[in-house]
Amino acid sequence: MASVIVPLIKDKCGDVTDVNNYRAIAISCAFSKIFESLIASYIQSVNVVGKYQFGFKPRHSTSLCTSILKQTVDHFTSRGSHVFVCFVDFKKAFDSVNHWKLLDKILDDNVNYKLVKLLGFWFSRQVYCVRWTKFTVELF
Repeated sequence: MASVIVPLIKDKCGDVTDVNNYRAIAISCAFSKIFESLIASYIQSVNVVGKYQFGFKPRHSTSLCTSILKQTVDHFTSRGSHVFVCFVDFKKAFDSVNHWKLLDKILDDNVNYKLVKLLGFWFSRQVYCVRWTKFTVELF
């Protein structure tokens, strides 16, 4: 249950000394990937909000979302309408989520209790280390 976190630069032309110019990628072992894909096949949301989400869904991406937004704006502006848009930046939102409450929400979505308990066990015992160039820190 150990993963290696590797920071990747977002903007190579940007400030490489700015911590916000990096995103962390966790590299997990093959067993973990197999386990997670097996578990994912048992978790299907019945929540209506999920169908409007673009990220983290098969055949959906933020590029698709951007394209749909552009087409919608073009449609209304070409007909003389005004378009007002509001964006919400959930930057680093997952880092601030209470993961135990998230597991409760999964239970509310009628996912099997034993499966949720297994997820809680799995996530609470994961350990990480960070690799920067050729250096790796101790597990935490």
